[in-house]
Amino acid sequence: MPMTTIALAGNPNTGKTTLFNRLTGARERIGNWSGVTVERAEAVASIAGQKVRVVDLPGIYSLSAHTLDEQAAYDFIVNERPDLIVNIVDASNIERSLYLTLQLIDMGVPLVVVLNFTDIATRRGIRINVATLAQKLGVPVFFSVASRGSGMKKLERTLTKILSGEKQIEPSHPGSWCLHSDGSLCDDSPQGTEMRQQCVRSLLEGVVRRDGPRYERFSDRVDRVILSRWAGLPLFLAIMYGVFWVAVGLSEPLVEFVDSTAQLFLVDGLRHLLEMWHLPALLVAILCDGIGVGAAAVASFAPPIFAIFFCLGILEESGYMPRAAFVLDRILRAIGLPGKAFIPLMVGFGCTVPALLSTRTLEERRDRILTMLLSPFMSCGARLPVYTLFALAFFEKRGNMIVFALYITGVLLAVASGLLLKRTIFRGDGGAYIMELPTYQIPPLRNCLNRAWFNLRSFLIRAGQVIILIAIVLTLLRSAEEAWSGASESDTTTTSLSETVAVAAVPLFEPMGIDRDNWQAVIGLMTGLMAKESVIGTLDVVYSQQAQRLAVAEAEPDPEASFSIREPLRLIVGQLAADYGLAPPPEEPPDSTGLISSIRSHFKTGAAAFAYLLFVLIYSPCLAALTVLGREAGWRWMWFSVAYQTLLAWACATLFYQLATFSQDPQRATIWLFVALTALLFMALLLVVKGRRGVGLNEKPQAEGGAQ
Repeated sequence: MPMTTIALAGNPNTGKTTLFNRLTGARERIGNWSGVTVERAEAVASIAGQKVRVVDLPGIYSLSAHTLDEQAAYDFIVNERPDLIVNIVDASNIERSLYLTLQLIDMGVPLVVVLNFTDIATRRGIRINVATLAQKLGVPVFFSVASRGSGMKKLERTLTKILSGEKQIEPSHPGSWCLHSDGSLCDDSPQGTEMRQQCVRSLLEGVVRRDGPRYERFSDRVDRVILSRWAGLPLFLAIMYGVFWVAVGLSEPLVEFVDSTAQLFLVDGLRHLLEMWHLPALLVAILCDGIGVGAAAVASFAPPIFAIFFCLGILEESGYMPRAAFVLDRILRAIGLPGKAFIPLMVGFGCTVPALLSTRTLEERRDRILTMLLSPFMSCGARLPVYTLFALAFFEKRGNMIVFALYITGVLLAVASGLLLKRTIFRGDGGAYIMELPTYQIPPLRNCLNRAWFNLRSFLIRAGQVIILIAIVLTLLRSAEEAWSGASESDTTTTSLSETVAVAAVPLFEPMGIDRDNWQAVIGLMTGLMAKESVIGTLDVVYSQQAQRLAVAEAEPDPEASFSIREPLRLIVGQLAADYGLAPPPEEPPDSTGLISSIRSHFKTGAAAFAYLLFVLIYSPCLAALTVLGREAGWRWMWFSVAYQTLLAWACATLFYQLATFSQDPQRATIWLFVALTALLFMALLLVVKGRRGVGLNEKPQAEGGAQ
């Protein structure tokens, strides 16, 4: 017997996903703005002891689909015919929401109407007679505040009665609400739309009473400042800088503390313990240099990742994000994109993969592909640990400024790339867009903390799997090569296959400050193609392997030698307290044997470190993002993205490093500056030629294995 299916349908930003999470215990992403759900989510819920399938659909305003996410919702409702539809309605904007409700009633599928955001409606002076509304519609209707769990028990009881076959309310107006004079159902033509809207207005007579718009006046006063032409953009930049100041500035001491503590317990302490037990060297290498070093690198990601997701959660829950889209609409239209493209671009600051999927909310294929090509310039959360650790190593006093500058650089490069592509292979303008501005609200602290914890946990699990796997593989390769060549662990003259490949590739990266002694940085970039978070994990592994070899070469370890965790840990904790101003610094600083010290010793100068960060910011997206890009836009555009971003990354990193070190060797710097500028000019001319020949989306909007 097939499982009963319940679909959650409603307008965008009505709380469908919050209700879905309440019913199923899932942790789907929510936000106080439209476009958060772009593909249906499914989970199993237990209602009165019965297992049911609950489906969260993207938001739609009617059963006429105009975008890919709306098409997905329409196909499920019309073609798959769920057993029951829960229609979530915004009680503070009930007239607009009931347009879809009448269409769902006309389908003849059992329906329950949930009036969400009733707390906001009450503050606005809106009073709704639920009993009268339920009688007119002929379906159960009740209040809810899904974010607080209010009304959930009543919803579950109602669902149980309907699924058991209990007869619903008899409507006071039997038959279809919206019929033409000939008895046919209203369609979505202008005449049909107007007739449905008249039906909604007639339906609400005697149902809704308004006491006065108390709350709107406050919202309008705030928006006059937030959305003003002159203050909007500076306020946006100030808010984003504040986010990075909190995410980086406050988490920097914790990063060093976590890195040093994890290194002490998971690597040094574990190695001493295993060597005392006389375990095989290969097993010690796997557990310490592979799993231990990888886990220590992942642990150091936690403070900045949690902080950035917490801050972004506050902005989303408060209702500021759509206003930021309004502020940036002028810039987006200048590069040929509609204001709605801000949503996937903003999502890209968290992760590029959902950002690419979010382009389904855009109507035009041209807008979708152009947005997908620009989304990777929005620095994802996986890059943040790289920025943070390098900032700790070289820019400790200005770390938050450095990270903010990298994020702004990504945005500026996206704008420049958009202007170039708009004038070459993506000629045209983005369509007009009307975006709903949600009500301002005080961000629920619990929701923000839960979201930050969920995103952190998901990130650490995903990053941990990749980084620890790469660490184990690199360790096994090193051990196998040492065994094959007959070299001992203390032999520092032998080179591994990975080292040989990296050293061979170093000349390509020397113009951006990576010398032969820092070949490990090249391996980090290579593994970064799999996942950007693996850059730091790889550097940690290869740097620690080299340090271990040098240490073994200098002196053979004594398994019986004393090893104390207490004293190093005391120094680490003392340094953390000093960083936050809670205590004076310890008399002697903790040993600098971790990743931060290794980064500082291998890159040598801040110019080389920042050039490396520029390359990490700009070069090819990770494998997961490329797969989604190929599937959604076509494989030709995927390869274009790889080539365009990697060449741009090399040119920008080279230009910065050569300009920063110009006085050291003017002749050499001039040559490399000329090469980098020539590469950029060649790429621009190639796009101009392709655009004049009609290559792109202007004349042949054909499918390439992706969405249309």
